[in-house]
Amino acid sequence: MLNEFEGLYSDILEKLQQKFGDIKVLNIDLGNKTNIEFDDKYTLISIENPEFAVYEELADYINDLFNALIDGGVLLIHALNPENIRVSTEYFYEIPMRKRLLPPKLSQTLLKDTGFKRSAIIRDEINEYIDTKKYFDISDVTDSVSRGYTIIAQKDSDDISFLDDFFALKRGISLDEALSRFERRELNDKKHIDILKDKISTFEEDIELYANKSKDIDTLKKENKEFKNMLLSIEKENTLLKDEITDLHTKLDNLWNDNIELHTVIDNLSHNHHNLSHAFEHLRRHIEVTDNSCFAIKQCIKRVGYKIKRLFKKNSVDNTTCTTQILNEKNIEDIEKRIDNIESKEYISRPSVRNKPVFKSSKKR
Repeated sequence: MLNEFEGLYSDILEKLQQKFGDIKVLNIDLGNKTNIEFDDKYTLISIENPEFAVYEELADYINDLFNALIDGGVLLIHALNPENIRVSTEYFYEIPMRKRLLPPKLSQTLLKDTGFKRSAIIRDEINEYIDTKKYFDISDVTDSVSRGYTIIAQKDSDDISFLDDFFALKRGISLDEALSRFERRELNDKKHIDILKDKISTFEEDIELYANKSKDIDTLKKENKEFKNMLLSIEKENTLLKDEITDLHTKLDNLWNDNIELHTVIDNLSHNHHNLSHAFEHLRRHIEVTDNSCFAIKQCIKRVGYKIKRLFKKNSVDNTTCTTQILNEKNIEDIEKRIDNIESKEYISRPSVRNKPVFKSSKKR
């Protein structure tokens, strides 16, 4: 805190030296000195630890110091900042000789009433992270407010603009700023809460939907398991069918080979049938010839029988013996010859008859 004041003090001192050249400076620490004597006009006066004086004493000091400054001279007061809650509740009481805290606005009022032309509060710098933080929580309110501040006051003169930069300097955080950031945080939190409520509502709907989907997923898992079992059964059946198809293919190949053999047999049978047809045709013709021969034989037999009957009537030949001899002949030609012989004997042995020539049989084949 003192280092920051010392830096500000050095910068202002340099500006005053550039403006006025050789200057006279007075530094007062109210914690160590109570009796103040002034012997000349000063360009820069600084006061530290104003907490060691009551307000009335401090007002008298400041009035005397105002008169001791030259026109355009500067008064610097560095004090603890009661806006910081820890300073006002803890740090101030660490030194029992301190009498009262000096709020920044009260200091400005005192300087204005004394006659200073202008004054400005320059708070001590804080952590850069805290300074750039948009929203404060309660711990930031208690800890982020600057623990100390410096008041710069300038006596009126023809030209006081050379110190405008210092009077426009803004740094640190006041209690009002900390509370404002905290309130903005609350508003933002409320907005976030409303947003979160909407999100929670949406999440609850999504959860319900996901729960239903989870049930559906469980059902689908069961169905999937059943489908897998069915698929395994189908695969087994498919394997069996493949084996059966393989067997059928083997049988079909065998049948095809058998079919080829059957076609060969059929072709052979067809060829044999053709030959048999010719043979049957030849046999048929032979049978026709045989039938004709049989018919001729029958006719011949009838004729022979007729001749035999006629011989039986005309001759005294033994019928039984002649018939037996005739029937024992092996062929028709022999029979016919036999009959011709009988007839020849018959006609030769008999005397010739008028108007009846001698009959001689002729061969008939």
